[in-house]
Amino acid sequence: MSSFLNIAGASKRYGDVQALNNVSIEIRENEFFALLGPSGCGKTTLLRALAGLESLDSGVVTLANDDLLSVPANKRPVNLMFQSYALFPHLNVYDNVAYGLRREKLDKAEIDQRVHDVLKTVALIDQKDRRPSQLSGGQKQRVALARAIVKRPKILLLDEPLSALDKKVRSEMQLELKRLQHEAGITFIIVTHDQEEAMSIADRIALMDKGEVVQIATPVEMYSAPKTKFVADFIGTSNLFAGTLGAGVITTQGKTLPTPATSISAGSKAVLVLRPEDISLGATGTISGKLVSSNFYGGSSLLFVDCGFDQLIKVSCALNQVPPVGSTCHLSWNAADSILLADS
Repeated sequence: MSSFLNIAGASKRYGDVQALNNVSIEIRENEFFALLGPSGCGKTTLLRALAGLESLDSGVVTLANDDLLSVPANKRPVNLMFQSYALFPHLNVYDNVAYGLRREKLDKAEIDQRVHDVLKTVALIDQKDRRPSQLSGGQKQRVALARAIVKRPKILLLDEPLSALDKKVRSEMQLELKRLQHEAGITFIIVTHDQEEAMSIADRIALMDKGEVVQIATPVEMYSAPKTKFVADFIGTSNLFAGTLGAGVITTQGKTLPTPATSISAGSKAVLVLRPEDISLGATGTISGKLVSSNFYGGSSLLFVDCGFDQLIKVSCALNQVPPVGSTCHLSWNAADSILLADS
């Protein structure tokens, strides 16, 4: 699939801080794309540059092969939805959504049709006469989305749009965002620091750190085949063992653990990545330790086992298999299920 939005060599510095360092990303038409990373990684700076609210020191951004950076912010076919929703408190839902279309001086009949259609899409047609103060957090978020979508932008930019919602509403709105993106047929680019959010709604993710893109991949690819130690640690829950590579093993903190097949040469520094769900409890194991605690997560529990490392080993376990705290746990895994990365 060809590139729709092409970002090439984007760089931005604020004094001594390199906010963006030669960032290049290709985003496809009608894709739900996430910019993910810790605070200060550059993701919001990049989003604001796409919206025209920040200028780049260098780099090229094209949309459908046309230069985007030369277009003034108010004329770009791009809409930015802010974290705060920024609804007009004195206007009802209908007028909030219609506001931008009226500014464009569109025909009243067209405005009415477009607002009606988009309110139907976000399931707010029955609330069209209400003011923002009469709405729930999730409803306010849908009004903000409707207002952004009604102008039919080619790209919708979302800056941490769900951070103000509680966990249950947030989960519901993640599904809603995905549905709306599919129905509206618009390219969505979301900025978030929440890896669970990015993994659950994005088609692809660009994981950023210190102004650079570390890896671009689908959620499944990023989880199952992280390129670096940073990716493996940031995405999902992991056990990371740094050490020196031998023949089919890694020596870490005085212990020897089996490794998958690798092209990394023996004697090199490496990191073994072991996901909690790939570890089994049994009568014997590769390593053993004492169960310190367990966290209940609905259908499963996450065990924390002290095996003598400088970290507790995390193990995913079915509810009916959770041993008593303080008991000895024998842990084993298939070496082929683990991931081995060079540790530069």
